[in-house]
Amino acid sequence: MGIISGAGINQVDLVDLLQLMNTKFTALCAKLDDDSVVSATDYESGLALTFPKTITECGVSQGEILSFLDSWIASFNTLIGKLDDDAGVGIDDNYESTLAITDIINASGNPAKGLYNCGVRQGNLVDLLQTIVTNYNALLTKLDADPLGDSNYASTLAITDTINDTGC
Repeated sequence: MGIISGAGINQVDLVDLLQLMNTKFTALCAKLDDDSVVSATDYESGLALTFPKTITECGVSQGEILSFLDSWIASFNTLIGKLDDDAGVGIDDNYESTLAITDIINASGNPAKGLYNCGVRQGNLVDLLQTIVTNYNALLTKLDADPLGDSNYASTLAITDTINDTGC
């Protein structure tokens, strides 16, 4: 995967990153379901997303990308809230307050935001992707620090950061 930046996003690289985000998130949900300390066992069945077949390297609408990102963020935010409420997830109960992604996409069209179906400011998209990768990887680090059954969340599920959000 190439570098994604505000100065240019290769569609192949963007699709690769979105697919990686989806794959890693689904694997995280499955790992939480299998973790002997986590009480809930419905992370994957309730939160994992199916990657849209309409998002391909050969052509995709920005509306489809934004819809996927909006769904991914909603699932991520639900997951961290669920971790806070899970009796088996040790001493850490501030997942949501520290990691929630509040930079939600406005599908109805908010030009000031820069992320809406009728137009995407590339720098805003890059900033959002950086926030997603940063918060997702921070979640994995927090899970490793929490006394769960597994302690290899970050080493096996991290998303490689190929986003350059400087100078967007």
